[in-house]
Amino acid sequence: MCSFAMRIGKDSIFKIEVRAILEGLNLAWAFDFRQLELECDNTLVVKTILASGAGTKGSFSIIPREHNRVANLMAESGSNNYDAAPILLQELLKIDLDSM
Repeated sequence: MCSFAMRIGKDSIFKIEVRAILEGLNLAWAFDFRQLELECDNTLVVKTILASGAGTKGSFSIIPREHNRVANLMAESGSNNYDAAPILLQELLKIDLDSM
């Protein structure tokens, strides 16, 4: 696994999410991953990508925002160490696993 961080300005959430998707796809491509599934909790972003023809319904999907709590908290804290998740995250990880 790997991660990345990016500086964001005062762009809209839509632009930030699209930019993060592009950066993630570039990173995956650099590691020779060619078949990907992308999950995003921003319905407008996913619908826009699908409507543009840039993705197929099987490769881009919308997930409920509640299923993304751990990733959101890790991103907000600036941490990319998922193996040593703080105690605060352990309960969220359990909730996310239980909801799958």
